[in-house]
Formats: sequence, C-alpha cells, structure tokens
Amino acid sequence: MQGITEFLPVSSSAHFLLVPWLLGWEIRPEFALALSTFDQLGALFALLGFFWMDLRALARAGVLSLSSRSPGKPQAQMVWRVAVATLPALALGLFPMPSANVFLSRPAILGGIMVGTGMFLLLADRLGGPSRTVLQIRWRDAIGVGMAQAIGQLPGVSRSGAALGTARLCGLSRPASARLSFWIAVPVLLERVILGMKDLVRLPNVRSDLMLGGAGFVVAAVLGYFAIGWLLRHLTTHTLRGFAAYCLVLGLIVIWFSFLR
Repeated sequence: MQGITEFLPVSSSAHFLLVPWLLGWEIRPEFALALSTFDQLGALFALLGFFWMDLRALARAGVLSLSSRSPGKPQAQMVWRVAVATLPALALGLFPMPSANVFLSRPAILGGIMVGTGMFLLLADRLGGPSRTVLQIRWRDAIGVGMAQAIGQLPGVSRSGAALGTARLCGLSRPASARLSFWIAVPVLLERVILGMKDLVRLPNVRSDLMLGGAGFVVAAVLGYFAIGWLLRHLTTHTLRGFAAYCLVLGLIVIWFSFLR
C-alpha cells in the first residue's frame, strides 16, 4: 500500500496507520518500523530508477555551475532552486515526529487531516495559475514548495499532495508539479531510510522483521515505479479532483468509524 501511496497525493502515512486500524490488526512497533523503513527504501529506489537521467542531468548542471562554466544558465539556476526546496523537509526530519499512538488513539484527527488534504487539493487545482515548467521555477516557488513538503512529513499529511498542490498554486503545470515533488522527495526519503536503519540496528531480535521488511522493499519498489509513471501520464490530461475526492471520502469514513467504535 505504501509503495503506491508514497507518490500519490493521498498520504502514505495516513494509510500506513489507518489500514491496520480499520481492519483491526495489531502490529508490533518493531515490525512497523522495519516495514516503514524498507517501504521507503523501495520508494527511493523507484524514484532513482525512474528519474535516473533527470537526476544525473541535474547533478551535472549543479557541478558545472560550481565550476563557473554555466552559472547563469536557466538549468543551473533551476538546480539550486530545487535544492533549496529540499532543505526545510530535511531539517524537520531530524526532529522526532509525533508518535503514531497519538493518532491511533484519536483516528478522527487523521480523518480530519485527510479531509483537509482533499480540500487543499481542490483549492490548489482550481487556483493554479499559468502552466509553467520546472525550468521556470522561481526562488519563492522553491521556498513555498519546500515548506509545504516539510509540513507534509507530519503523520497523516500527504507529502506528495502538499508539495504538488503548492507547486500548482505557484503556477506550475500539473505534470511539472508532480515531477518537482518527485525530485525533491529523493533526499527526504534517503534521510528517512538512514534514520530508520539507525533505529533498527539498535533493536534486539529484529531478524524476522528485517526479512519481511525486505519483501516490502521489493513490492514498494516495483509498485512505486509504476505509480510514478501512471501519475505523470494521468496529470497530463486529468485534474487533481479525483485524488481530492478520494481524500475527502476516506477522511469522512474514518471520522464516522471513529465515533462508532
């Protein structure tokens, strides 16, 4: 599930928390950590595999700009603006996140966050300005999208949705907004994996969890790769309204179930 929802604007963290809650599953914290970490590693590999040529071109443009061979070229300027967009989320990722138990004890909070996500996607798609390309990203766009991605790391909030929607509000086209949200996810996922692995090696008796996590890695990498391609194709001819409707409906269902239990 997380391999697909990591890249779609529907909040992978909310699904990771809500699916066991809705189905009544009991998941050990050690297994949840292993599964989440390996799923994110699979998502990272999916991004690197799909955007390898793009990322290599970005890295090359950045190196050339440092050597003053092309400091003023639009591509070099874009590289540093994209790099700036990654910084807020990387900084926030160094701080402890709220415990999942806080949200599972009050699942209506997650439902409310998903409803808010759906409303934000509707607003962003409706108010999105002229369709600009990633090459035309401005400094204020980079800062805004970067701050949105940082907020999107909080449990229940969609990182992809926050970054993509904010990019739309900044005037980027839907495919360009998605592409930018994918690019800036690479350092964030790498940081999550490193921190997750650091916590895993400190836990005793996690060998079986690591094996299951490895299976999750394969599934997340394969499904994530196809999810990236599908979303880029989908947004060339469709709006964000379908994702917004999904978040709204699921959020309302969670709120309803939380009051029934």
